[in-house]
Amino acid sequence: MKSNRWRELPRRISSIPMQCVQINPFGDLTGLTGLGFHIIEVEPGRDTTEYHVHYHEDECVYVLSGTATAYIGGEEYQISEGDFVGYRAGGEAHGITKHRHGNLQMHCRRSTTRF
Repeated sequence: MKSNRWRELPRRISSIPMQCVQINPFGDLTGLTGLGFHIIEVEPGRDTTEYHVHYHEDECVYVLSGTATAYIGGEEYQISEGDFVGYRAGGEAHGITKHRHGNLQMHCRRSTTRF
């Protein structure tokens, strides 16, 4: 599947309370099996995911618009448009929370699982 109109692609709504509301799962939509590629939109007061660790894969996010707080290990970082955050396999636990006005929009990529 190929599309340059990502806003028109089907979206998945998270069913987990406090998590992001809309996800464009490009990798799933195009049949990729070793690469996760998502555009995530998060409303104020919601998390992108639960606080978690990746044991076998790398993950990164690039903020397209909005502001949020990234929690990595015991530290907090304010992130905004243009910021890039990388989480290596076996690294610190992490999560992102959208606190203030307006939505957060970000690109999330997860690597192939390593064994």
